[in-house]
Amino acid sequence: MSDDGSFMGIPDNLQLRDLLATMPLFAGVSLRHLRDIAGSARRTELLKDEMIYRVGESAREVFFLISGQAKRATFSAGGTEKVLELLLPGQSFGEAELFSSRPYASFAVAVEPTVLLHVGGDSIRRLLETDPHLSSRVIGRLARRALDVEGDTAANHFRTSCQRVLDFLLIQIGSPLPADGQTMLTLATSKQLIASRIGMTPETLSRVLRDLTDAGLIVVDGRNIHLQNARIIRRMADAVPEQPLFPRRAKQRLPGLSATSRRGSPGATPGGAISIDMAINMAGRQRMLSQRMAKSWLLLGRGVQPGRSRKMLEQSTALFESQLDTLATVTDNDQIHTAHAAVGELWRPYRKLLESEPGSDGAKRLFDLNESMLAAAHDMTMTYEKAAATAKGHLINLAGRQRMLSQRMAKFYLFKQWDIHVDASEAGIAQAGAEFAAALGELVAAASNEPRIVVQLELVSQHWQLLQAALAATEPADPRRRAAIVATASERLLRQTEIAAGLYEELASH
Repeated sequence: MSDDGSFMGIPDNLQLRDLLATMPLFAGVSLRHLRDIAGSARRTELLKDEMIYRVGESAREVFFLISGQAKRATFSAGGTEKVLELLLPGQSFGEAELFSSRPYASFAVAVEPTVLLHVGGDSIRRLLETDPHLSSRVIGRLARRALDVEGDTAANHFRTSCQRVLDFLLIQIGSPLPADGQTMLTLATSKQLIASRIGMTPETLSRVLRDLTDAGLIVVDGRNIHLQNARIIRRMADAVPEQPLFPRRAKQRLPGLSATSRRGSPGATPGGAISIDMAINMAGRQRMLSQRMAKSWLLLGRGVQPGRSRKMLEQSTALFESQLDTLATVTDNDQIHTAHAAVGELWRPYRKLLESEPGSDGAKRLFDLNESMLAAAHDMTMTYEKAAATAKGHLINLAGRQRMLSQRMAKFYLFKQWDIHVDASEAGIAQAGAEFAAALGELVAAASNEPRIVVQLELVSQHWQLLQAALAATEPADPRRRAAIVATASERLLRQTEIAAGLYEELASH
């Protein structure tokens, strides 16, 4: 730790005063008072994992985070760390311990290289005696933190994991969601820290994020979370206090179809029913996953972004199986039942192949088995569209099929790199591209009176052009780097087509 009341090695109370003036706690405080406080201030630079204070130490300062990140945490009797607060630039901490004259009951540590401003407790106490506005601000801040602790305790007892994660995401936004469109949130810290803050394991957090994605409420892209505003607002408005927002078990039902009770879907409506439009979208997503799993397996075999590729394969496999289970509860239409059974029959050998170590022989088997799985998933989706028998149901299916095509083109590109069915793969890329372009034109024409969808389809078009460029590129020379570029472009296009399909599903519900 470097401990200095200076910047660039030059002591400068004026700079410290100006820095204090940027802190929300001191907004509106006179320059004279800020100058007095600056006299007790010092600036420190901490390395990652460097301790700020320890449990049991006396509280003599208030801390202001200038840059970096820190956390306040404690340990349970069993040695499990519980993050009490994630601290970001502009935040202060240490007030409660200072004004209660108690030693620290938690510890604080930098989670990345961090710059802190320490302000002496005596100077702050003197200022509080002369500035009632600051006193009120400090009291309000301490009251909010007490309420936060109370809210955390209640949430841990009465709210589901999905609700707690969604609450956390909405708090990070800091303002009400707009009525439509999407809101992007970039997670400022690691998922491990977030999980500890919410009170769950990292594995549970990953599962919950998949559940929220499956429900169509978010789209996850690394640390970027795209919140689907209208769906979240509608889901929260429909919830009742005694009913979980995301029931783990529920009856799933299509209009006119009876259903047996099975493990529910996060996409279920509050009454336990899944609409036929939701079923079309979910079944269509199975088509996409059939291609994405093959793409991930082929990437893994080429050694392209192995960690990310394996995670993509595992997540896609889990989601496919979960959705297949959900769709199994709405198969009392004979045609749907038959189509669903065909997918289930193929899933067992398909999953077994995907669990095997990638190799040339497996890739050759995958080429044919993947096509069979796609055909079965497409047939299942079509049975739901036929059951709906609406123009909007057709558009949901068509928009959802674009997701599959984004992954299909990348899959064929990788088969070419594996030198497997090269001619057929080239033809597959060309055909999928032509189908994507034709469907995009149809979707744009159908959305002429829906500005949100028009804007989203423009994003789809832009990312489609980027994928086309990646597929045609001959640089860089390293084929694995080209494969990584194609894979990334296909994932970005997938994200935009997923949002578009969700908008068409929303349109059908109005």
